[in-house]
Formats: sequence, structure tokens, C-alpha cells
Amino acid sequence: MRSSSALIVAGFALIVAGFALVAASVLGTAHVQSASYGGVLLIGPIPIIFGAGPHGLQLAIVAAAISAALMILALIFLLATAPAGDSEGGRH
Repeated sequence: MRSSSALIVAGFALIVAGFALVAASVLGTAHVQSASYGGVLLIGPIPIIFGAGPHGLQLAIVAAAISAALMILALIFLLATAPAGDSEGGRH
């Protein structure tokens, strides 16, 4: 139980750190006029890919590739940790 609590705290800490890094980068690049951004917003199974600026397309492609890789890793993890013999999905 302690390890799950530690993972939850670590997850929240990483989220807060991510927000802080994004805020710092926005404040640090306020004077730059040719900023680029790109990303992927996953709403359920539907990905929304966006990007703008001189390198927006490349950033959006990289974000989509990272998202796809993470989804594949999550699927592999779920399949690897599934109980053996649970392929039917129900009890008999």
C-alpha cells in the first residue's frame, strides 16, 4: 500500500513540475515572435493533433509518435500483467 501512495505522490509531483516547466518556457519566450508548438490531445480513443509555427508540423508528428509509443507500451504492460487463462473474459 505504501508503494501505491508513493506512486500517486510522484505522479502529482511530475504533473506540477510539467506545468511549472511549461509556464517557465512561456515566460522565457515571450519576446520571441516565431515560436512553434505542437501536441496531441487524447479524448477517449480520439486523438486531436495540433501544431502551429515554423516547426509546428514536426512537433505535432513527434508528439503523435510519442503518444502512439506510450499507448503500445501500456497495452503490452496490460497484456503482460493479465492473469493467465483469463482470455474468455468471464467465469465458468
